[in-house]
Amino acid sequence: MQKMKRTEARIIMYLNSVDEVNKFIGKIASKLSIEFSYCVKILNEMKDKGWIKGTKIHRKTFIALTKKADIGVAKSTLINTK
Repeated sequence: MQKMKRTEARIIMYLNSVDEVNKFIGKIASKLSIEFSYCVKILNEMKDKGWIKGTKIHRKTFIALTKKADIGVAKSTLINTK
């Protein structure tokens, strides 16, 4: 299992809890108070790890979790880090 960053854990928990219409990059960055360019970088790293997949619809990229995204590890990462 790869080590999960706190930001990655926050994004996984966010994607797990919101509706489909709120799963695009701009909304993720805004709701989690992450700079947009850093959010894109983290999402690309998560995509390379196989935790998320992106679908482009009308110039917006919607993000979805894959089965490889471990929600339990994300929860424990958020609990164990400050």
